[in-house]
Amino acid sequence: MPFSRTIEWFEDLPENCPPNNAYSPNHDRFFRLAKQYPPTERDFFSHRKLYPMNRKIKHKESLIYYDGPQLFLARDQVNAQYLCLLVEDTNEFNKFLCVPISFERLENFYREQIDLRKIYEEPESGELFYAEITETVQGAYQLVPVSFDSLPKEWLPEPGFIFKPERIKQELTGKVIKADSKLGGLDAAYNK
Repeated sequence: MPFSRTIEWFEDLPENCPPNNAYSPNHDRFFRLAKQYPPTERDFFSHRKLYPMNRKIKHKESLIYYDGPQLFLARDQVNAQYLCLLVEDTNEFNKFLCVPISFERLENFYREQIDLRKIYEEPESGELFYAEITETVQGAYQLVPVSFDSLPKEWLPEPGFIFKPERIKQELTGKVIKADSKLGGLDAAYNK
């Protein structure tokens, strides 16, 4: 049975939380780790409330790499994952647009069921961030919230970009892609 949207939640939740496919538990058993016994109210706060503006990410895997990461997966200190897209390349730093992404949505991206632009235009948590990364992607980098309304439209990937790892490797070894292409140069090859 899907969740009723009339439930009063413990704290304000982002858009699409809980997701539409969530269900109302019926004698299910769930566990929550607490710092002490008995638990206090704070033990039930979400990680979003506990760490509202202090999110730092670490690079976990490059999905597209060409003279540096173009698209990569990262995790924050509470193990939430982010998809990060290169949007600016300067001498001082590279700026990446980062969106929290669930395992399910990432799997859909890998299976070519959702394009990259939709992931950024319709973030599951309603949140977008950017991170400025210097030289290497080995450190922990601060995420800075950015609203969709103030987001430079040129930061968004081209519509229709479907992730196809083997074809991307062939394209990157076969021709030069401009670093500021936002994957648009690759996109044309994938929709033919």
